Amino acid sequence: MNFAPAAIIFLCGAASVAALDNVRSRRINGSGGNSKKYIVTFATYEKGAEAANCQALAQEQGGTVSHVFDKVLSGCALTIPDTIVGTLESNPKLATIEEDLPVFTNQQVPSWGLDRINQLTVPLDNNAEKVDASGVKVYIVDTGIQGDHPDFVGVMNPSSGCHSDKTNEGNALLDGNGHGTHVASITCGNTYGVAENCELCAVKVLKSNGSGYFSDFIAGINFVVNNCGVGNRCVVNASLGGGLSKRGNQAVANAVAAGVVVVIAAGNSNADACKYSPASEPTAITVGSTTNTDGISKFSNYGNCVDVYGPGSSITAAWKNGGTRTISGTSMASPHVAGIAAGHFSARIPASQVALEITSFSTRPGIDSRTPNAGLATIFSGATVSPTSYPTTSPPS
Repeated sequence: MNFAPAAIIFLCGAASVAALDNVRSRRINGSGGNSKKYIVTFATYEKGAEAANCQALAQEQGGTVSHVFDKVLSGCALTIPDTIVGTLESNPKLATIEEDLPVFTNQQVPSWGLDRINQLTVPLDNNAEKVDASGVKVYIVDTGIQGDHPDFVGVMNPSSGCHSDKTNEGNALLDGNGHGTHVASITCGNTYGVAENCELCAVKVLKSNGSGYFSDFIAGINFVVNNCGVGNRCVVNASLGGGLSKRGNQAVANAVAAGVVVVIAAGNSNADACKYSPASEPTAITVGSTTNTDGISKFSNYGNCVDVYGPGSSITAAWKNGGTRTISGTSMASPHVAGIAAGHFSARIPASQVALEITSFSTRPGIDSRTPNAGLATIFSGATVSPTSYPTTSPPS
């Protein structure tokens, strides 16, 4: 059995578990009488048995179950007294135990981004186009989406079953933070969105203060795979990240294996993205951030785990109060690419080829020497585009 501490996630994030880590475990030494949260996975996959097995395990340990994972992982999130955690390592039913630590938003502070992604070179020409994402569900895994914002009229059905709150705040269509609303607006908003005609879905995994846990994130990805179903076209944008989490990466990998396109923010630590999750997951599309002059944003993570760049510095989009806000981060770069991905998916490009389509039609690599093979994503190739009637805002100086 493998025990490892989960990393902190920052917002910038349907296969069974066929193979789980089988490395030598180390004892977990509890100290004091406090309770802690853990993500556990089972050694043997039993279809449909996760809920019962998790409840039985919680009762054995004197704990509670907060999430059950039946798609992207086979396991659950448990809260148990830390004084008895060590007994889990000898449980033959378990394959892995990972401490469940906090996650947070990952932002820096009018949108020239839409202007940038419809051309191969700068300077900007003050024109923008949208991609057609008809028939594609786009799940914003974030702080929720302010469902009554005018930017979402006609692109989000409040009564749809594609919305879910994994934070226990009660409503995925209320966003007390603003981050998720901003990200959704960049992806599919009427005014600020890259894509049009998509079905926008809110999956709330972070609370109003911008924090959550990896287990909440995994529960959100698990929900997406279940809700999307087989053979449908679904895109996830997860503008979140943190330290390395094997289970977080595994959840993303299994969602991709189930046919979901997953786009992830690279992170805002000005460091190697391979050191963070879920940005380090190879099957996801990991996005770094650029300025309006095509330089890497000073905060953006970089390196071999970054697949492509997107506009992320000083991006304007919808905000929780019904208005707009201009902020920066790889959180803003990622939804630009998620919108492009939705357009490619709508054009019947297979899910397994969407990442290749995006990277193949990005600008020439060279934005940053530490990421030598990644260019900036554009709307070209398979996606159907249409001119927009709204003006773009002049780029920040």
